[in-house]
Amino acid sequence: MDYFMPQLLNTLIGEAETDARAVLDRLVDTPDGAAVDPAGLVLSDATARTKLERDRAGRFALMFETLTDKYANAARSTALLRDVAAGRRGFVLFLRGFSFKEHPFAGSGVGHEADLDEYRTRVDLATAIAPVPVVLVRNPGTSESLIAVFSGAEAAAPNSFAIDLGSDWYRAVATLVPAASFIVVRNPILGPGLHAELAMIEGSRRLGDTYFTHPTGAQQPLDAAALTRMRGATPKPPRAAPFPFPATVPWLQGDRRERVAANAFFLFDYLNSLADRGSPMPRDMQTRLLFSTVATAVGLERLDLLVMALSSYAQVLTQYRPDQLPDAEETVRGYFALLERLVGAIRSVADTRDAHDVMEFRDLDRLRQVLAGNEDQDRLTRTTTKIVGHLLSTPR
Repeated sequence: MDYFMPQLLNTLIGEAETDARAVLDRLVDTPDGAAVDPAGLVLSDATARTKLERDRAGRFALMFETLTDKYANAARSTALLRDVAAGRRGFVLFLRGFSFKEHPFAGSGVGHEADLDEYRTRVDLATAIAPVPVVLVRNPGTSESLIAVFSGAEAAAPNSFAIDLGSDWYRAVATLVPAASFIVVRNPILGPGLHAELAMIEGSRRLGDTYFTHPTGAQQPLDAAALTRMRGATPKPPRAAPFPFPATVPWLQGDRRERVAANAFFLFDYLNSLADRGSPMPRDMQTRLLFSTVATAVGLERLDLLVMALSSYAQVLTQYRPDQLPDAEETVRGYFALLERLVGAIRSVADTRDAHDVMEFRDLDRLRQVLAGNEDQDRLTRTTTKIVGHLLSTPR
């Protein structure tokens, strides 16, 4: 699988892509050399344009918050894994039955949750054994929005940690199973993934340290005695090497990732070609195209591409007259303030050897080469985790 986009983010990016596609469809229908008919794509008054730009600013804020939340979580989990590898902390590994089935589409996603009690179990477990860390492995597209509705979720948050795993989840879980102090299995729903994890537990001879929410046969129940034992969790001996996987993985991977990146670069190339030929395009149409590249940059989790896309988009907004977009200055000021902090965070991390050749926000052609199937995704996610950590720690 190469697509792990959270449903809300998938919808927001899909809306931006739909706006851009309307412009591209109009261009396709325009004969060579003829002027593009902007009807329906250019707003007639400043009030409507102001409303649209405020809406876009709100949508971007949601997209960017989704991105930064993901990497803030990755930073916490990375720090925990570092302590575990050094033999300083133990943890309880929480495995579940992969009950959420989601099917994302271009502009939305549908799915069903067959085991909502999984959330209740997680919250209760973390609360009962605090401050012992509880580590959850999850699909990076899984929404955590439901957690907040459960009583005690806020209290359980400090010792709850999530690790996002993609299609190669097996290698990470196979490393975590022997490293955990204890294991809890949420098993009302059995599937291939959970069967594979149970085989790892048996192969690592960890059944004696494993508790089940729905035990059968000789399986140990998750009961008061189990919770008491887990509260006394002690660290394992130090590992010979750090854990061989980052705490998160990209939402988009494989061929799909390359196609999405190629589409963004196509839009940049097209707009640059118009500028080179002196062929103007109505600004309302330019903003449709450029905002889709902003959304794409968030979906690709490429902060360097985001710098290019957001700065281009903000520059176009500065070209509106006050009677066309009265509060353009305030909107643009917010974008440029974020860009300044983002560039500063990238530079602070990119000066280290870990980020060498992973980030490129100054040269579009070079960034195109980096994204053309040559990304080191483990290094990218580790670098992005550091950049977001630096960004969130700097004053707004």
